[in-house]
Amino acid sequence: MIISGLILAELYAKKDYSRSSFAAALGVVEGTVRRWESGADVKEKYLKRICEVLGVVPADLKEDRVLVVGKGKKKIPIIRLPGSLGEVIDYMVYDIANVSMIVIADSSMEPLIENGEHVFIEEANEPENGSVMLVEVEGQLHLRECRRVKDGHIYIPSNPSKESFTDCKIVGRAISRTVKL
Repeated sequence: MIISGLILAELYAKKDYSRSSFAAALGVVEGTVRRWESGADVKEKYLKRICEVLGVVPADLKEDRVLVVGKGKKKIPIIRLPGSLGEVIDYMVYDIANVSMIVIADSSMEPLIENGEHVFIEEANEPENGSVMLVEVEGQLHLRECRRVKDGHIYIPSNPSKESFTDCKIVGRAISRTVKL
C-alpha cells in the first residue's frame, strides 16, 4: 500500500519517535522508513506493525488531498491502422487545459458528425477556414464548418436543411469526435 510519507513522519514525530527510533520499533533499518517517506510501497506486514506502533488505522496514513496530475500540453498516442487508410500521425499535441467535450443534440452536421456523438472542442477565438467550429448564435451553440468568403466567413452545416450563419461568436474548434462501435 502506498502511504503519505509526510503523514507518516508527522505521526511518528507526535509519538516522540525519531526516524531511527521509529525504525527500531518496527524492526527495520532507517533507510526503509526514509523510502516510505519518499513514496515507496509499504508491505502489508509492515503496514500492520506501523498501525500498531502509532495507534492508527491504515486509512489514517493515506493522503486525503486530490493530486492533480498533468497540466498543459500532453502527447496523445494514435494507434496505427492497417495500410490503405492513409497516413496516420504518430502524436497529436493538444493543450488539454483548454479542451472540453460536448454531446451533439441535433443533425446539422450529419453525416459528418451524428446526433449523440461526443466532440472534443479546443478553445478558439479566430475563424479557421475549413475547420468545424463551435459557434454561439442567440445563446445557442452550433457546430458549423467555417468557410472564408469575400467579405469574411460563413459557417455552414453539413446538412443542407439547416441554416448557415455569418454573424456569430466563435467559442471553439472541433478537434476530435467519438465513433460509435
